[in-house]
Amino acid sequence: GQTPSLMFADHSRRERLRIHGLEREIDKVVRSRLLNPRWIEGMQQHGYKGAFEMGASLDYLFAYDATTGAVPNWCYGQIAERWLLDSEVRAFLLNCNPWVLRDMSERCLEASTRQLWSDADPSQLDATRTVLLDSERAVEAGGFNG
Repeated sequence: GQTPSLMFADHSRRERLRIHGLEREIDKVVRSRLLNPRWIEGMQQHGYKGAFEMGASLDYLFAYDATTGAVPNWCYGQIAERWLLDSEVRAFLLNCNPWVLRDMSERCLEASTRQLWSDADPSQLDATRTVLLDSERAVEAGGFNG
């Protein structure tokens, strides 16, 4: 009758197995990878495939949240700010893979609708809807905004 503890076994170093809560692992991955400017720049160097990997990362995060409820609200807000609403990153996504930009916008809006991103700022949601419309326009125009 109680929600089980969600644990993560970090065995990235064979000599040092660590077990901690899933929330801690999500926090670490989001901060050190998804929001890391160096990681984002690295994805940009890979063009279409890099944009695809960013979208897949958001999908994985969303899936963890949908099944566990372990993803904090701030993760969605920061991903929206740093990926969708940052003019440089948005331009990269729009030019290299507008399909994934559309999908990421939809995923963030779905997180809000499903109350996974329950404290979404209305202005962020409006801006995300605008990104969705811009990406949809690019997809309908043949795929690339250029």
